[in-house]
Amino acid sequence: GGTGSYVFDLISKTRVKAIKLFDFDVLDLHNAFRVPGATDREELGQPKVRVIDRRYAGWHKGTQAYEAKVDGGSEELLHDVTFAFLAVDKVDARREIAKLLLARNIPIVVVGMGIHHGSPGLTGMVDTTLLDNQTPAGILAEIVGDELADIPDEYQKNIQTAELNALNAAMAVFMYKKYRGYYAGGASVCQASFTISSMQLDREFSN
Repeated sequence: GGTGSYVFDLISKTRVKAIKLFDFDVLDLHNAFRVPGATDREELGQPKVRVIDRRYAGWHKGTQAYEAKVDGGSEELLHDVTFAFLAVDKVDARREIAKLLLARNIPIVVVGMGIHHGSPGLTGMVDTTLLDNQTPAGILAEIVGDELADIPDEYQKNIQTAELNALNAAMAVFMYKKYRGYYAGGASVCQASFTISSMQLDREFSN
């Protein structure tokens, strides 16, 4: 989708040996406004992962595209994954996948945003969260808590949000690189939330 494709764009420029892409959906017109690069008309209606895979085929040789829905029973698909980015809108699906990854001791960066009408214009938050075996219980509950439910917002109705998708992805990859030691600070910050109206960045620390 939107944020996930920007995450892939940034990760494809690193030295990781393999990148697995998972998505069971097709590229619709609204997706074309939220992914990096220009979309050809012929790409519409094709599987998202195949479109992205073809676009980057000459750049990163380790891409593996899977037209598959990942859920709690997808252990085999994830058998050699060492780090995951989770860009899923639906709360139930996000919870199920995150629990599977954490049970396998695979660290995750979860991305997401909530958008609603302000006065005037759109407002909301862009969230990026690192989950691993050191994540505080309160943060885990915010992301994978059983009481969480989907809340309707304006994201699906407004396609001109590519800059928010790109920001969310940049924060996610920055957090990943900190976790891996490329940037200083390690996993000291486990959550970062950007408020659209004020452009304020709030952080939660793991210790």
